[in-house]
Amino acid sequence: MIHEELLRNLHARQEEQHPAMGPISDLIYDAALKWGDAYQEYASNLPKALFAIEEEKKSNPKFVAFLEVRGTFTLNTTETDHAFSKKCISTPGTNRQGFQHFINRPVHKLPRLKMQLESILSTLEKLELLDHTDTITLPQVIDLISIQGKSINKAVKEMEPKVRLKSLPSQLLGGKFGDNAVS
Repeated sequence: MIHEELLRNLHARQEEQHPAMGPISDLIYDAALKWGDAYQEYASNLPKALFAIEEEKKSNPKFVAFLEVRGTFTLNTTETDHAFSKKCISTPGTNRQGFQHFINRPVHKLPRLKMQLESILSTLEKLELLDHTDTITLPQVIDLISIQGKSINKAVKEMEPKVRLKSLPSQLLGGKFGDNAVS
């Protein structure tokens, strides 16, 4: 929703200022303030989600079939499962990308945006547009996104040991001490 609102605002700004495009940093700054909590929550829960996916794959062959990107068969998958998986991947909006691509995509969005904004700022500086609103405001937006990225990385790092602890029982089962080592 926040990104769609940003896109609508960018289009509206473009229509207002056509043919030239004026400042955009104010729109991105407002969006960054809104999306901060959402990215934080998503990214900090990503390790738990990846763990849950791995656990589900162990017991659900249909889920494994759904996750398969290139449509190869696995044990216990039916022709219908395979067809469904292929249909999901061939949907035009997916660009033939699998589930793993989409679950990780939001985590990589902020660093990509930061690089794009740095490129815009660099171009403005090369053109010597030092009095342009974006030349003044973009460093603040870039700093905000950097702070959000660091906060997200910290939250993910704090969650990873908890997830590793959750996976410990399954790692111990069947090991040196047998299936009854953990109950």
